[in-house]
Amino acid sequence: MVHSRSRPARSVRLPGELWRALDEAALRASARSSRYISANALLETIVAAGLGRSAPREAAATGLERMRAARAAKRAQDEQRVARQLAIVRRLGRARAADRRLALTEARAIVARWRDAALASPLYVEAWSELLDRGPSAIAQALRRGHRGLSPAALAANSPLPAAPSDRGR
Repeated sequence: MVHSRSRPARSVRLPGELWRALDEAALRASARSSRYISANALLETIVAAGLGRSAPREAAATGLERMRAARAAKRAQDEQRVARQLAIVRRLGRARAADRRLALTEARAIVARWRDAALASPLYVEAWSELLDRGPSAIAQALRRGHRGLSPAALAANSPLPAAPSDRGR
């Protein structure tokens, strides 16, 4: 198949008037951005964004909105996870001494399993080993401020604490 130098090969069969409109849109986009944007590149952007006839600028705005919404949802999920872990630590702090020791021993066993089976980063193993040795108040502080470069969200997401320490000792 022979193509003229003035007209690049098209990988998609579209009516001529649509290609002309794409060429004009690409020229306008090129003028605005000070770099050349081909009609093919413009079409690929539109198709990749899944927006059919929408403009690439709308695709970028929609993508940005989705990204912002995803970040907000992640932030809310992290905050909820930290709040749940803080509630566990509060219950742990109120628990009878024997129940608190048992819960901390169980958590240490989990951290040991992480270390022995290489299930978690050494950073988490070291941080949680230290926090468990220091007790509920140190754990609560770490879940509010972070510890050893780990954020509260990271600590909460990778916590060895039992889900429901005993409340019998209130």
